[in-house]
Amino acid sequence: MDSTLNPKAPEFFPELKKVTQNGYLLIKKAVKSSKVFTTDKYHSLKTLPAFKSVTSDLCRYVDSQIQDILVAETPKFLFIKEQGDEFKEEQIVTTNSNILDRVSNNLEELCKMDHIHRTDKNNQNIPPQEDEPMNEDLADIDQEDMLYMEEVMGAASNSHVYNIENIWVPILPEKPNYLVPFELKLLYDADGKAIEYEHPYRIELSVFEPASYLINATAEPIPFPAPLKNTNYKFINTLSKLDDLLRHLREVDELAVDVEHHSFRAYRGITCLVQITTFRGDFIIDAMLLRRHLYKLNFAFTDPKKIKVFHGADMDVLWLQRDLGVYIVGLFDTYQAAVTLDLEKKSLKALLKLYCNVNTDKKYQTADWRVRPLPYEMVKYARTDTHYLLYIWKRMKNQLLEKSNGQRETLLKVFTMSRDVCLSTYKKHVVTETSHLSLYQRYHKDFDLSWRSLAALKILYKWRDDYARELDESPAYVLPNVLMLTLAEKLPTDLKSIREYCPSARKVLKRSFIKILEMIKTCRDMPEPPPAVMPLAIRPTGELSHHMLDLPNTSDSDLNGDVAMASENLHEPDYAAGVDSTSYETGSGDNRFCSPYLRYVKCVKVEAEQQKEDDKKEVPVAEITNTENDLTEFTPIFKNKETREKEAEERAMQNPEATEEAYGAGEGTSYDFTLVTRRKRKSRPRREMLDAQEQADKPAPPTKRVYYQYTNPNYKEFYTPRDKAIAKLQSKKRK
Repeated sequence: MDSTLNPKAPEFFPELKKVTQNGYLLIKKAVKSSKVFTTDKYHSLKTLPAFKSVTSDLCRYVDSQIQDILVAETPKFLFIKEQGDEFKEEQIVTTNSNILDRVSNNLEELCKMDHIHRTDKNNQNIPPQEDEPMNEDLADIDQEDMLYMEEVMGAASNSHVYNIENIWVPILPEKPNYLVPFELKLLYDADGKAIEYEHPYRIELSVFEPASYLINATAEPIPFPAPLKNTNYKFINTLSKLDDLLRHLREVDELAVDVEHHSFRAYRGITCLVQITTFRGDFIIDAMLLRRHLYKLNFAFTDPKKIKVFHGADMDVLWLQRDLGVYIVGLFDTYQAAVTLDLEKKSLKALLKLYCNVNTDKKYQTADWRVRPLPYEMVKYARTDTHYLLYIWKRMKNQLLEKSNGQRETLLKVFTMSRDVCLSTYKKHVVTETSHLSLYQRYHKDFDLSWRSLAALKILYKWRDDYARELDESPAYVLPNVLMLTLAEKLPTDLKSIREYCPSARKVLKRSFIKILEMIKTCRDMPEPPPAVMPLAIRPTGELSHHMLDLPNTSDSDLNGDVAMASENLHEPDYAAGVDSTSYETGSGDNRFCSPYLRYVKCVKVEAEQQKEDDKKEVPVAEITNTENDLTEFTPIFKNKETREKEAEERAMQNPEATEEAYGAGEGTSYDFTLVTRRKRKSRPRREMLDAQEQADKPAPPTKRVYYQYTNPNYKEFYTPRDKAIAKLQSKKRK
């Protein structure tokens, strides 16, 4: 058997660590590449023979690897192609779940082991055996601190004490360097509800002004810090060592500070380390073991004459307040300085490369800092965060002074921004009715949730938070965000479906599968929501004393959303625009807004419909029977001669004066011929293509008699003797 595969061999752990780290980097690179390599690109490249050949070989290799894993996990299983892809996928999911469970169990057992393998401890720059707590030092640490250390290492939990929902109370046994004595003072909102306690050092921070030596340029060249291996280092894990450090901090004026925090296996997180660097070296404090005594750091951290250099102190300030009761007065944040200097990259890694030419690996940023003893790589990472920070702040201070041509306004601006960071206070996380929406907004491109799915997401989000408080675990550890969104989107109907969607679920989640199924079932059986009500429905009236656009936005609206107006200006509405006759009550306090543009669009539609109805009333449409002819055109024809003469005589006898005036209109005009209609064949196809609006706009046929206007030059032959006599008489009158 290969010694690298034998757990009892001395080279097993180094080889395993190397393989794990390399595998992690390869997986990270593959995931990053897969996000760029989309499905569309794959289908376009699949047509290329070379690409198709490479992918085919890769598929065969992956298929063989999966077959080997399945055979190793379940020897009786044979990877048969005839069983189908669904069967293969189910077996892969089951095998993967078994492997992850076994790895999780092994890691838990490994953490509980008393003996942890260590190689060449003297080369790790870890405190030697004599620097670890001795028997006489253990007497200075009370039993409660020892129990707390066991809790954070996973042996016990005390979640109900720290995770209750209430206002966070500052933990400050005493207030050194004060201008105003310490007093807890509640702050209230506009409704009279208590929201938080006042910052204990609010007065001291409001009057803070940096000392003169802090705003003067540092003489060049600035000494570069010595390498880590040539710098003094001490791990503070006893009260005696802490007292020595506090005495040293009283002697220095400049110190660089950083905090290492762990949040994955604790609901509110826990401060694990506090790193401090001075001119005498690097110091790392075990904040888990000495947490109840680290408030003594306030003697140096709140001294306005001492400069405390952080990078990105927004969260560090809150963690120090919450866990240790430590506050900062006199802060210089190098991140705020990078923002003021308009640097392209503002991270600590970028500043180390820019000013110190030091390359750092930030992979330990999210490591489990609770582990003891600390490996050499983690100790090196923690020391690097503060080792070069004092040198960087001096370089940046000179650059800020040069930017303002020797003036101090720019430098003082950074101090002001850093002071605002110190004024922030810790607040407990509270789950609201809309907390789940912010989570969905981050993943909305990957998940399409219906209204039932959103209801399920809301319930799961609240349940996850309550369950995590009870277990003192982070919500992401109990139920990862992606799994929660997947369950909300799919809405599984049985336990088998939940196991398929959560193949890598931890034990804390597997124990709650039945409860999750019940919550999802209540959302799946929810009734349809009522239809939405159109905001500010407009009911136009027959006649208004004012313009229709002069409608209020939100005020004076009744329960049904209709606009309330004065009774003297209103008439009975003839119809309703854009709203159903059945409206839904929305409550007396529901003031809904309708923009002027929307009201304008509604009124235009209403006026157009009203105009169409008016046109139809003025020009009634004739009912046409099943015939091939239409009365679409008027054509003048003549009655027979006897009929015309008879009608003319009757009119002349009844009203001679009107007859004479009619004939006085001019020669060549006849009023004896009336316009009659004649049926005609249907018009050409082009007439049928006329728009309906053009047909409606045609003028109505005249109701009074229209006399025919002669254009025939031989019209005189149509005259009767009586016509000629009247014409002759009329001619004499003109003369």
